[in-house]
Amino acid sequence: MKKIFFALSLIMLFLVQTVTFAHWADPQINILTENEVLDKVFEIEGLSDILKRPITREEFFSLMAIAKNVESDVKTKDFIDYSEISDKYVKYINALIRDGVVVGNLEDEEIYIKPKASITRQEASVILCKMLELTYDEYNLTFEDVNNISPWALPYIKGVVRAHIINGYPDNTVRPRDSITIAEAICMIGNLYTTDYIKTVEIFAGLY
Repeated sequence: MKKIFFALSLIMLFLVQTVTFAHWADPQINILTENEVLDKVFEIEGLSDILKRPITREEFFSLMAIAKNVESDVKTKDFIDYSEISDKYVKYINALIRDGVVVGNLEDEEIYIKPKASITRQEASVILCKMLELTYDEYNLTFEDVNNISPWALPYIKGVVRAHIINGYPDNTVRPRDSITIAEAICMIGNLYTTDYIKTVEIFAGLY
């Protein structure tokens, strides 16, 4: 009887630990891990500790490039802060610059890439849509905070919503100006592997 009780206790302890450490982004984490995307940007063992942290621009750009399997050792465009890009991300960001996906930010007549800065949900949507060549000018958004979307980002937000890459929050907001977390970025990019609509996009055909 004692042995049975001990065995049941171990099972209950395992179940509690499983629930405690489970994360809503686990399905997409598994997808990006299996496709050898995440381990090129993050340490997998410590990933659970940083999921709530805002993702940096260089991290997000690199995840996108790795997912699409593009890289380049050639620097095709100069930015004031290009030298601030971490060495391990340079080849991925070079590819996105070359392809016109990353164009930088204009400030005081100078162009910056801001590799260490966070990236907003609307900025991330622009990058995704440029990579996928998606925009939907006529698609109707019903989010409560749709007026907070910057005009330049609106067709791209429509694109990622129409393609089910992002679905908004339970309170029917999209929070376009909020910094995107690592977990949210993983979900957005992980959805590229699972969303049926995206599977029809020729530019990403190599993912499937």
